[in-house]
Amino acid sequence: DGYVEERATQAVRDLVENENAFAILSPLGTQTSHAAAAVARENNFLYLFPVTGPSNTPVPQSPFHFSRAQTIQDEITTGVRRVLETRPGNVAIMAPGDEFGHAIRAGAKAQTEAMGAEIIADITIARDASDYSFALRWLRERDIDIIVVGTIGTETIGIMQAARQLRWSPTFLCASSCYTPELAALGGEIVEGLYAVGQIPIPYTGDRLLG
Repeated sequence: DGYVEERATQAVRDLVENENAFAILSPLGTQTSHAAAAVARENNFLYLFPVTGPSNTPVPQSPFHFSRAQTIQDEITTGVRRVLETRPGNVAIMAPGDEFGHAIRAGAKAQTEAMGAEIIADITIARDASDYSFALRWLRERDIDIIVVGTIGTETIGIMQAARQLRWSPTFLCASSCYTPELAALGGEIVEGLYAVGQIPIPYTGDRLLG
């Protein structure tokens, strides 16, 4: 659906009316999942386990709509707590102004306040942005140590690459949108040191936990 709400809702209508389907499994995306789930509920159509984590994903409750993911807000709350416990510092946020970004902000602000810290800076970034150097310079001038990013893989790589070009190495923290083997493969050394919160461990060669 190209992350376009109208396409997602039309796809659900087509499945309900023309394809004799009985359920949609693991649709991907926050905006599109919310829009499409509404159409599914209207038609008493099973809409199961969307791959998205805003706190309002399971709302309103319905016997036809199930979510399996921890919320993005909870992920970032956990991540901020862990990072501040191991390396305290000034915290900033770089996130879009959409629902995903709102969840990132809610989690980061809740946990910093709980630990007696505060958000020093909060920058709203565009989803189609390609130049992050100005924002990063501005944050560096404010002695930011930890940047909580509300981004997906390619955006995260772009932000960390821009920081490297400035010869600046703050700690970056991301939600499960960054917890993928593809990010490590594509980003290489650029994303070395990135913290990402995941719900299911990703196995790797030589992992002692696998035996």
